[in-house]
Amino acid sequence: MKSLWKYSGIFLIATGILHNLIGFILRWDIFLDIIDSGVWNTLFSHDDRMSFFWLISSGFFWIVLGHVLHFYIKKYNSPVPKMVGWYLLGYAVILVILMPTTGGWLFFPQAYIILRAKQ
Repeated sequence: MKSLWKYSGIFLIATGILHNLIGFILRWDIFLDIIDSGVWNTLFSHDDRMSFFWLISSGFFWIVLGHVLHFYIKKYNSPVPKMVGWYLLGYAVILVILMPTTGGWLFFPQAYIILRAKQ
């Protein structure tokens, strides 16, 4: 556990990539529907398309946040602030309560690694 904190950003990037891969695999038909509609302003009043957009954009957010964490860890050779772990833990709790059959469980070990890292 000593050096797992060094991979906190990488774990978050992997979570985002996995999230988006699963999203594209399971909702490929919706993605093609958006493309076929010409992309511009094709989400409004289409719940399935809006759901797909938020699915992919949240995965993209985790990738971006993972890069930020990785940059911080590399630059300062230090674990990210524990506040990040608390936010991840809070997010995981809310996500798992609202949607227990999602990958929200992946955030628990990531939050744990950040919270247990020696500052």
